[in-house]
Amino acid sequence: MSPPRLITGLSELTGKYDAFIFDLWGVIHDGKTCYPGVAPSFHALREAGKKIGIISNSPRPAASAADNIRKFGLTPDMYDVIMTSGQLTYEALRDRPDPWLQALGRRCVHFGPPHEFALYAPLGLREAATPQDADFILATGVEDVHKTLADYDSILKAALEKKLPLLCANPDLGVSQEGRHKLAAGSIAHHYADMGGDARVPYGKPHPAIFPSDSGAAGRRAGPRRDDRRQSADRYRGSAWRRHGDSMDSRRRAQAGTRRGHRHREPARLSCQT
Repeated sequence: MSPPRLITGLSELTGKYDAFIFDLWGVIHDGKTCYPGVAPSFHALREAGKKIGIISNSPRPAASAADNIRKFGLTPDMYDVIMTSGQLTYEALRDRPDPWLQALGRRCVHFGPPHEFALYAPLGLREAATPQDADFILATGVEDVHKTLADYDSILKAALEKKLPLLCANPDLGVSQEGRHKLAAGSIAHHYADMGGDARVPYGKPHPAIFPSDSGAAGRRAGPRRDDRRQSADRYRGSAWRRHGDSMDSRRRAQAGTRRGHRHREPARLSCQT
């Protein structure tokens, strides 16, 4: 295998591709500030007539993510579409397309900041105080940046005794912000699976559903209309954003990422079905 070719900037690729897909955290911003050169690069791609898509393992639905990145100076006119693992999770909980999702119920223990759970409020979910009162666990993030996996053991053991399924809206195992590594929801899901729990992490990178199927995927504007947030799930999905089942292709992609030291992995008991 030949070594990768290093480039000095996107200008070297502009003439070779019709569309560009960017990860959000770690590529466009670090959680606090936008990286230097991002805005000029986006403007240059737009002037060259290129399509721009943004994908993220953020648990936020796409409308909220589009709003959030405005603070980094990224306005909807600078890209064509934004897709998040939170958007896919939102749609799954809304549509309940398979028996596993249909059996989840509406009461859930939530792992993550309160503002993230509020984004799923239109779905009629109710937050349960304990696993005994819940139908499932929804993991969107970590509410305290100082927490470790051990801090979740007692509640996960109680959930395991009740055989609660866990749905993860962010498959990242960890995130770095301002030089500090923090736990992410994916680590909790993997930890629960290692304990013998029923955990599902099907949405977001590296699973196929978040990726466009062709270069014309960036076909819809991502600018949120504040008067229609409850319909954001459909408006932020261009026709080329596709769903996939638990395919061997997605498993091979995850396994290859593990060999390269990628932060995603697939334990045997962890489901990536959509």
